[in-house]
Amino acid sequence: MAIPEKGTRKFDFLADGSIPFIRYRLGVIFPEGEGPESADGVLRHAKPPGKPGRCEKFYLPPAGVSLPADGETATYAVPQSVQGAPNAELVLNRRAGYVVLLGRHGEEKPFGFAEGKNYIFLRVYRKEEYEFNPLFLKVIRGDEEKYYCMSVVWEGDNIKVVVIPISEKNLVPAHLSKAKP
Repeated sequence: MAIPEKGTRKFDFLADGSIPFIRYRLGVIFPEGEGPESADGVLRHAKPPGKPGRCEKFYLPPAGVSLPADGETATYAVPQSVQGAPNAELVLNRRAGYVVLLGRHGEEKPFGFAEGKNYIFLRVYRKEEYEFNPLFLKVIRGDEEKYYCMSVVWEGDNIKVVVIPISEKNLVPAHLSKAKP
């Protein structure tokens, strides 16, 4: 593949007011050795030196948003050059000063960022193939806990991200609301 790799440290944000507690980005994934003829509208992920890859990743440009905002949906156009990607990826990057635990209905326990790891990678499929199970976030800073629900939908030529603050703890999966860092 002749498309040059580039650093891909451009993110959008999930924020509590004006303070981001997590950064995120979206990309599309091809099997190793496969990919588009051009990378128009995307950045080819630069693999860490010395680490073999099993796939080729191309990240979409950030939408310039900080979610959640009342009624706001971040929409990412999937460029024609990468429409053939079999799936996409949601990358979450933690920020200092916050503990973020994640969970979904139907799962037995919450998950989070592993010791010494700053990223979580979640697969996103086209809506007609497999729907993204909404992701609940428990955000802890000091003694304060807040909850959010994140939905990611890949439909047609767009991937949409919606984040909604959850004020009623009973809507959050029980294993997440009881979880301690």
